Amino acid sequence: TMPWAEDAMKTLMGIPPGVRKMVTEQTEDWVRAKGHDVVTLELFQGLAEEQGMGADFFDRFRDERRKKSG
Repeated sequence: TMPWAEDAMKTLMGIPPGVRKMVTEQTEDWVRAKGHDVVTLELFQGLAEEQGMGADFFDRFRDERRKKSG
């Protein structure tokens, strides 16, 4: 594993646990391939956008968690 910036980790924790490990591994592989050694929110979002998932992708999970906790 590699270090994650606090805001990137917070966003990762919003992703459902069932896919979180896969997302973590793919993100860290992508970040390493880009020559970085820390996952930042900007890199995390960059990968999502490259995969066709915009900011609304993360917002959707955040909204679902709010519904469940509220």
